[in-house]
Amino acid sequence: MAARKTTPLQAVIRLMIFFIMLSATLCLGQKVNSEEKKLKADVVIEVSKAEMPDDKIYYGFFAEKITNPRCINLGELLASTPEYQEIKRKKIESGTGKYWILLSRANDRTQKQIKDYTADAELAFLCDRETLFRALRKTKDYATVKDKELMKEFDVTDKIIAFNAKSKTIESGEEFVKESLGTLKD
Repeated sequence: MAARKTTPLQAVIRLMIFFIMLSATLCLGQKVNSEEKKLKADVVIEVSKAEMPDDKIYYGFFAEKITNPRCINLGELLASTPEYQEIKRKKIESGTGKYWILLSRANDRTQKQIKDYTADAELAFLCDRETLFRALRKTKDYATVKDKELMKEFDVTDKIIAFNAKSKTIESGEEFVKESLGTLKD
């Protein structure tokens, strides 16, 4: 089947529609983030170095007083990567070269997701979920709060996964733009 040629006008219109949709999506996301920040009061917890070891801090630095901490379940985030899903889907044996390569790529992707999300959401501190919950339970405000409620307020694992999915959509949009520009050269 022969490929349809796109006229320059059609390509320009497609690009304009794409950029309008992209800017609307980005503006709505920023509006939600700024409104969310206004509604919530700052949460400040005091922790010791023993309660918050460096290997449980994924973004930011240790401080005795942490303002607006957020947390993730690193295992869930890692399991959401295409590389880790390939390991499971193809039942690649642990210890093989292919397993370690895919696991390394999954780890790299997870680190990039964390970095990109924390920059976009303007987070200053991100740590392990269980570590944060233990620290929160030592405060009077969160001593009796159930995990489910703590997750709603502090856990951003699902938000990072959704952010990554949105980034993939934007990346595919960039491919769309390149494809549209490529048709102009024909």
